[in-house]
Amino acid sequence: GLNETTLTDDQIGTKTDDTNTTLWGAYNVVLEYFLTNMPYAKIGIIISDAWMPTKYANTLKDICKYWGIPYLDLKGDNQVPMGIGGRFDNSDVNPKAISLRNSAFQVSLENSHPNGKAHEYRSTIVENFLRSL
Repeated sequence: GLNETTLTDDQIGTKTDDTNTTLWGAYNVVLEYFLTNMPYAKIGIIISDAWMPTKYANTLKDICKYWGIPYLDLKGDNQVPMGIGGRFDNSDVNPKAISLRNSAFQVSLENSHPNGKAHEYRSTIVENFLRSL
């Protein structure tokens, strides 16, 4: 799930997992099913911005590479405009830019979920990704 940000290594699993008890296993089950039963389906994975830990995002990227599935990285890809939370590596990002994006796109200072403008802003980025599949 999207809010499972504290997954342990055991919960993340490995690329050989084949049950829904780990992140790797769940994706392996679902992606194998899609590729077997819907071989012409357009499949892509969106890696969220804001809260997602680097380890979780990197695992999703590894899963996508393993299965040959494209992904849209909303927090790490410098080709995507920065949203909530900056980048995974904020060492080269102006802290003021992060603060301004957060102020514009979060529901409030206390609620870091994306507001309506954030969804509207992001929608064209996601749409372009989906159209590229």
